[in-house]
Amino acid sequence: MPFFATDGEADEFGWESELSGQWHPEEGLFRNQDGRSTWLQLKFPNPTKATGATIYWDPKASENNQYFLEYSRDGEKWKQVPGARYAREKTTVGKFDMLKDAVRFKPVRAPLYRVRIEAGNDSTGFGRIREFELMGDLKQFDTLSSVSRTLKGEIAGREALKTVDNPSDPWHLDLPRPEAGVIADGIYFSAPGLENDADGSTDFCSQMQIISGCSSEDFDNYCKKLISAGYKPLEKRCLEKNIHLQFQGQGKSVYAYYTDSEGYIRVICEQTDVTQDNFSYQASAAGDPGIYQFALNYAGNTHDTMNCGMLYALLPGDGSVMMVDGGHIFQTSEEFYKGLYDFLCEITNTPEGEKLRISCWFITHSHSDHLAGASGFLRRYHDKVDLQRVMFNFPAFAVRPASTAYASQFRHTLRTYYPDVVFLKPHTGMHLDLASMGIDVMYTHEDAVKAEDAAKYPLRDFNCTSTVLKLTMGGCSAIIYGDTNVEAEKIITRNYTQALWKSDLVQIAHHCFNYLTTLYGWNQAPLILVPNSLENCSTEKNLPKLQDALQYATKGAYYESECTYGFRPSEDGFVLCYQQPRVGKLGYDGTGN
Repeated sequence: MPFFATDGEADEFGWESELSGQWHPEEGLFRNQDGRSTWLQLKFPNPTKATGATIYWDPKASENNQYFLEYSRDGEKWKQVPGARYAREKTTVGKFDMLKDAVRFKPVRAPLYRVRIEAGNDSTGFGRIREFELMGDLKQFDTLSSVSRTLKGEIAGREALKTVDNPSDPWHLDLPRPEAGVIADGIYFSAPGLENDADGSTDFCSQMQIISGCSSEDFDNYCKKLISAGYKPLEKRCLEKNIHLQFQGQGKSVYAYYTDSEGYIRVICEQTDVTQDNFSYQASAAGDPGIYQFALNYAGNTHDTMNCGMLYALLPGDGSVMMVDGGHIFQTSEEFYKGLYDFLCEITNTPEGEKLRISCWFITHSHSDHLAGASGFLRRYHDKVDLQRVMFNFPAFAVRPASTAYASQFRHTLRTYYPDVVFLKPHTGMHLDLASMGIDVMYTHEDAVKAEDAAKYPLRDFNCTSTVLKLTMGGCSAIIYGDTNVEAEKIITRNYTQALWKSDLVQIAHHCFNYLTTLYGWNQAPLILVPNSLENCSTEKNLPKLQDALQYATKGAYYESECTYGFRPSEDGFVLCYQQPRVGKLGYDGTGN
C-alpha cells in the first residue's frame, strides 16, 4: 500500500517505518519538536541493513546548503553514514520536475535512519523534501522503505515491501539454500528489461547471490538440489574449468555458474520465462553472413560533435540483421537515420514495402554514445521495422547509475512501439544461435562482483559493465568488446586462458581510449575494427594503446569515421565486401533527438 503523511500529523506504517516530526505544508518539510532542526526519519522494529538512499527535492531547493544522512542505534546518538557518495540530477516524476540525489554508502545496520537539514538552512527552501527512500538488502528488492507526501494533490507513494523471514540468514533468494561454501550477505541487482528502474528496483530486476569457498562438485550438488525442487535444467556448458547451467521453472529463470579461479558459485534469479534456448532460433539460409561497421562522425568532443560512439550491423544469414549499439545523439540527424534505414534494407535485401527484420538489438552498456541512436532510429522507423528481440545486461540503477535518461528513453521506446519484443538478459557462459550465427557471452559486470561486498559493483570504471561477446559465422570468429577496460581485462584473464580468445576480427575497445594489452595479445586478430577516427587514434596518448592490436592486424585496421565497411567470412578469415561513404553532416544539426 502507498503511505504518506498528512498535514500536521505523523502516521505509522506497520512494520517498516514510522515518521517522526510534523508536516508543514507551507514550507514543504517536517520539523522536530523544537522547531529549529529539520529531518525526515525512518524507524524499523529491528536493526536493518542499508546501503544507500534516494532523496527527491522540490526543484526550487537550494543546491548549496548541506544535509546529512544519519543513523542511530538508540535514538539519542546519531552518526553520519560512512563513505557516502552523492550524485544529483534533475528529473521528472509524473508531471512534476524534481531534483534527485542518489546516495550510496558503506553498509550500516541500525533501526533508525534520517535525512537531516542543518538548522537555519530551511529558509532557503532546501528542506523541501518530496520523498526519502532508504535502500539495502531484502529478500526481493533493495528498497527497504519509502515515505512520501501528497504532491500537488497526488500521492507519490510506493508499495510496501515484505521483510525477510529470517533476517540473520544471508540467503535471500526464493530458491533452495546451498549447503556448501560460505553465503555472501548481500544481493546484487541487475536492471530489468523494458521496465524503468531509475526510481527503484522492479519485479524484473535480476537478483544475484554469491557462495564462496566452493568446488565444481559443490556446484553439481547445488544444481541437483535445484532439479529436485522442480527446476528444469537446460544445456550445461563448460568454458575451460568454469561451469554454466540455466534452469527454468515456477515462472523463473535461474542461472547458476561456477568460476574455478575464485571458487565462487553465482546464482541469478529472474522473473522471466525467456532462456538462451527459446531466445535462439534456426532458419534457412537467405544471404551471406557478415559484419558491418556503420560510419559515424568522430569530429571531436565539443558542443555538437563527439569522439566516441559505436554502431555495428551483423548479418546472421537469414535475411535479418542484428544491431549492436546505436551511436551518440551528436552523431545522428534525420539524414543519418534515413541513411541507416536504407543501408540496412540494402544489406538484408529487404524489398520495398516489406518490413526490415531486426532479429536482435544488442546494447553493450548503458552509456549515451551507445544508446541514443538506437532510440532515435526506432522512434522514426517503428512502422517499417520488425524488431523481434532485445538483449542487454546493465547494473540496476541503484547499484551503479549511468546515462539514466538515455537508458530510460530506450526502454520507453521499446514499451511504446515494441511491447511484445522478446528480451534476454545475457549472463556469462550463455550460448545463443541466431540463424547461422553463434553468440557466446564471455563477460558481464556480474563477474566483477566480490563476496566481501556482494551487493556492490566494485570497479572504478562503468565501461567495465560492457557485455563482451564472441561471434562465430561461416567458420570465422569475432570479438565485440564494447567499452571494456583494464579492470575487466584482469577478471577475464584470471578466469580464462588464451585458448578461447583467439579470433579473426576484433572490435577495438572503448574507442581506443584504454589499453587491453593482454587480451589483444590473446586475440591476435588479423583484422581490427576501430569505433573512432584515425586522427583521434593517432594521438601520442592513444596510438600506443592501438599498437597492441595493430601489431597483429595483417589485414589492416578500419576506422568507423571513414566509411561504412562490410566483411564476410571466408576460408581465409574475414574479407572486405562492402564500402560506402559516411551519411550525415559533420556537426549535430539538432534533428536527431
